[in-house]
Amino acid sequence: MRLGLEGIVAKKADSPYRAGRSPNWLKIRADRVDDFVVVGFTRPKGSRSEFGALDLGAWQDGKLVYAGRVGSGFTAAELKDVSAALERSVRAAPAFSGPVPKEAGHTWVEPTLLVEVRFKEWTDEGLLRQPVFVRFRDDKPIADAAKKGAGSGERDRAEPPESTAPRSPLPKEVKFSNLDKVFWPEEGYTKGDLIDYYRAISPWLLPYLKDRPVVLTRYPDGIAGKSFFQKDAPGFVPDWIRTERIWSEDTQRYIDYFIAEDVESLLYIINMGTIPLHIWGSRITTLEQPDWCILDLDPK
Repeated sequence: MRLGLEGIVAKKADSPYRAGRSPNWLKIRADRVDDFVVVGFTRPKGSRSEFGALDLGAWQDGKLVYAGRVGSGFTAAELKDVSAALERSVRAAPAFSGPVPKEAGHTWVEPTLLVEVRFKEWTDEGLLRQPVFVRFRDDKPIADAAKKGAGSGERDRAEPPESTAPRSPLPKEVKFSNLDKVFWPEEGYTKGDLIDYYRAISPWLLPYLKDRPVVLTRYPDGIAGKSFFQKDAPGFVPDWIRTERIWSEDTQRYIDYFIAEDVESLLYIINMGTIPLHIWGSRITTLEQPDWCILDLDPK
């Protein structure tokens, strides 16, 4: 990062070069990451809902200035969660100084929301190149947003020293909701029945979930309603639920996966309307070494 390089290539010492992708040769990008103020949004296009992209601001000489926009990296749940808040904070004029994007379609909002963004570099025009949304930062004030032209490497960011004081265990409480909601109309089974089922089989299921990232398929309105996949654990999950951040080459961003290591975490996930669980074939300590293989046979 300090040399201005795009990244490095790491390889096994005894691995010869071969064309194409190989697990023995890895490209490690020197991306930058920083926090930016949300100053507006664009309307969605095509099949996308809620909003198209977030307009971002950074600090320059004590004033907010435009830094570009980020439109990738969001889950469907994140799009929905933040959309209502954006609509409530609409303002007529932008909250930043300096040049304003010329193209139409921007809606400006009060600068109250902070987001973490991964990007390649700052362009000569003072905009972010290849920005990807990482997460919302409701734990920080907007005064902590990036200064224009700055941005640190992921591994260069200082981590707070870990406390040596003994930690008291966090109370694990799952606040169940809509237990009487019918999830299987023909059979009459409810969401509460689904939760009871997973609670009953948890002694046998949990050993298979140990240390494995989980992908959810959520059915908020039951088995006959619309469903969607969810990889990212939302930012509001309780602190006692374990999540692990894993880099995704497909989406070019980090994903916070659930790790269901106890019955409370499992039932929290099921209470989100999750019916099937999709479990990684590898464990968090050995992501590149799956220890099982599942054959999914769908007879027609």
